[in-house]
Amino acid sequence: MSERKVALVSNELEFGLVDVGPKSIIEEGLLDAEYETNLRDMLEIRISLAKDIGELNRRLEEEVRKLVKMAHKFSGSVHGGSSVFADVSGLEPKWQRTTALSKTAAHGFLDILGQQITIGVKDEEFGFELYNFVREISPLLLALSASSPYKYNNGILEDTGHQSRRIVQYEKLIGYYPRFMLDTPHLNSFSEYDKHRKKITKDVKKRIETGRLDANKEELYKVRKDKAGKEYTYGSFEILEPNQIYWFVRPRPDFINYESSFVLEIRIPDMPVTVHRMQAINSFIVGLAYYMASEESGSLPNLDNNDFLGNLKRVSVAGMDSKINERTVFEIVEEFLPYAVKGLISTGFIKESKELGREIKDVIKNGNDATEIREFVGKNGKDPVKLRQYLTSLLDKK
Repeated sequence: MSERKVALVSNELEFGLVDVGPKSIIEEGLLDAEYETNLRDMLEIRISLAKDIGELNRRLEEEVRKLVKMAHKFSGSVHGGSSVFADVSGLEPKWQRTTALSKTAAHGFLDILGQQITIGVKDEEFGFELYNFVREISPLLLALSASSPYKYNNGILEDTGHQSRRIVQYEKLIGYYPRFMLDTPHLNSFSEYDKHRKKITKDVKKRIETGRLDANKEELYKVRKDKAGKEYTYGSFEILEPNQIYWFVRPRPDFINYESSFVLEIRIPDMPVTVHRMQAINSFIVGLAYYMASEESGSLPNLDNNDFLGNLKRVSVAGMDSKINERTVFEIVEEFLPYAVKGLISTGFIKESKELGREIKDVIKNGNDATEIREFVGKNGKDPVKLRQYLTSLLDKK
């Protein structure tokens, strides 16, 4: 019988940096931090393998506060939101196993940020049930977190016409890849997942061989050495790694650990602009996972999200006001919220349930981060410096 239990949970949080480079912060050694594709304006911090949502959200706040303090130490600052407000046209991306496959993809990652949540569960069957559920509610996660209505363009803010620009940008950055690189299909087993992964790999390898994929061949075939001293190249692969497939929800068999027989990576959310909103996104998703692990999971609403990318694209434009099957996302979020709250309460996370309710009610009343950013720009003009200062002030608050 399936063991329906949520195990370890983690975050990867991508931040924009101002007047400080990631190297200074990483070399301090006080954070679990990593370079991003943009080696000048971005930094990723990780909160890994928390035992539950309480620990994850507590550590998230501690690490973000630490990051802000370290940036100040180097006379810089940190901001959330999913846009880097700087000219990246002349930047050389960080060339790694993923980015070396496509120059367009590598450059497309230079100015977008996101929040990623990883959930481990005890059983593969429950893991794929959770995968398909999160895939279904993906428009809600994007609408709640949308924070990128503007991008930097020649010294001013350009209104993208979207609340979240990431979905459209992902479509552009995979331009030389097969279209099903973004499909995020319904799955029931690792054998089905492997079939999709092999199909994508076969197409990608053919595109490299025929020159249809704009690979950085110098980096792709550069001879490197692993920790054991064995030589290899990025281009000598039999199958793409799980992180080389750009699904917004994806299984991570490479993350399976002593506690988790299945690990799910959720890459849909934009990067929120406040710590409380980051925690709320975590609590909404993990709370629903806790609820699903209960015997009552069959009572969850059915969103009928049969148009995965289409609905994400619609939500990326209109956010909470967008409609799925004739219902607004506002209405659908209100329907799902009690289940997330019940999942948190049933596992003992009363504080987290109250904070989640407060944040979701704030979004419903005042709008998401994209709404607030637009209001700020409407009052203060399309000056990227002013917007950066505003966003950094939100993370500076205790």
